[in-house]
Amino acid sequence: MFSANVFDLLAELHANNNKDWFNTHRDEVRCNIQHPFAALLERVTERLSETDVPLVGSERTMFRMNRDVRFSHDKSPYQTHVSGMLTQDGSKAEADGIGYVHLDRSGGFVAVGWYKLTPKELGPIRDHIVENAADFQDVVDALGKAKFELSQEQLLTAMPRGYSEHADSPIAPYLKLQTLMVQRALPKSAWSSDDVVDRIVATIVGAAPLLKFGRERSVTR
Repeated sequence: MFSANVFDLLAELHANNNKDWFNTHRDEVRCNIQHPFAALLERVTERLSETDVPLVGSERTMFRMNRDVRFSHDKSPYQTHVSGMLTQDGSKAEADGIGYVHLDRSGGFVAVGWYKLTPKELGPIRDHIVENAADFQDVVDALGKAKFELSQEQLLTAMPRGYSEHADSPIAPYLKLQTLMVQRALPKSAWSSDDVVDRIVATIVGAAPLLKFGRERSVTR
């Protein structure tokens, strides 16, 4: 899938994050990083089409390596990683439960679910958890059997507004979540073979109960 020098190339980009270096190595970046990554998303898409989680990814769902630095203190012009999404409709505009694949100089990871939700987006999901607490616990148990844990990133320290009555409930920790996502590391060794495809597919399929539960809240509202 990826050439042996992909991590060296990403490390060089990290150490030389400037237009001169990137323009000189643009073809190497395309051939050794961007094109294989697009092919990876397509391979994963093919495999997922045979499952109950038919997410779609391709070059269209990859993120640009050029950074928008207009409102950032960090003026580095390029991302030092390559990444992309797998979504229900195969576009970056659709974000109701996604797969996200990330490759950087140290390896990478795959994540599945909802990331950094706004309070408006969180309301229906939290209500769905409250109204279907037993079902959500079943989801958490299923994730545990697959050796996943829900991300604790951006975890609230106090109960969110409007949910204080559930502070002593077993679901209280879940109502404090602002990211509803699981993640699995992809070590360097995985990227040089089809093992990376297997790991990404297994992670997304393993997270299927979470995707199903989260999407149901839009059906019932």
